Amino acid sequence: RRFASAKTQMQVKRVLDGRLRRKEKKMKIITWNMHYCNYHAFQSKELHEYHYLNHLSAWEFMIKKVQPDIALLQEVNPVRKYSDNLIYQKSHTSEDEQIFQWGTGIYISQQIKDTYKIIDLTEEFFPRNSKYDGKSVLIKMTTSDKKDLFILSLHTDTKDYSNESKDITVEHLNYIFRDEIIQKIGTNYIVGGDFNIDEKMYNGKYDGIFKNLYDKGFISVVDKPMQTFYGDNCGNQSYFMDDYIFINNSMINYNKKSFIWNYGLVKSYSDHTIVETNIF
Repeated sequence: RRFASAKTQMQVKRVLDGRLRRKEKKMKIITWNMHYCNYHAFQSKELHEYHYLNHLSAWEFMIKKVQPDIALLQEVNPVRKYSDNLIYQKSHTSEDEQIFQWGTGIYISQQIKDTYKIIDLTEEFFPRNSKYDGKSVLIKMTTSDKKDLFILSLHTDTKDYSNESKDITVEHLNYIFRDEIIQKIGTNYIVGGDFNIDEKMYNGKYDGIFKNLYDKGFISVVDKPMQTFYGDNCGNQSYFMDDYIFINNSMINYNKKSFIWNYGLVKSYSDHTIVETNIF
């Protein structure tokens, strides 16, 4: 019987140590449009009170049941209880008063905050007073081994409010994935959110933007398209998947166990479901 050489044993130990280190660094990332932007619910005090309490319940469900390390949030109200763990931008389409307000944000669990260095880069890459105000939040997370991970929460605009017949979704996505950003950030770039488009929507109207993402080396963490949006404006379309998490191809070996929460209480809190992935 042959015994492994000391060199082989050392190589095996390094592999196992690497696996253990990756296991320790596992990070659950989700994206969720929480649907606080509900104009119908703002029509009366009673409706709004119910809607706000339901939104608070959605927060509790996310924190206690889903338990994300990082949550990419859209149409979210910056509730006071979790404000210290939320990097937030008020949407340019939002009301100003705090209790009626919604926007885009990234929730960061306390464990992640205590473990990694996190910098808000939103203003640097997506300065205020642009037509996409409050629709993107970008953070840089530096790991213990000094590797940078860039994570973006996105909620695309669907129309130009100075010209409401103009569809600017593609324009907005091209802005998010523009070469200037990717060159500065590199390949450790995770983008998740409500893209407001489906690959098969409107007879393939948005095929080009998905091809552009694939050509730039980005892939969806969910292999098989599945419905994530259940709004009243689905029309004759059988389903819309417009919530995504995209990662760069270079990260594919670190991406495990992705799925969509198409069951349970999640549908009572929003017209969107949750997309989840785990990064090792």
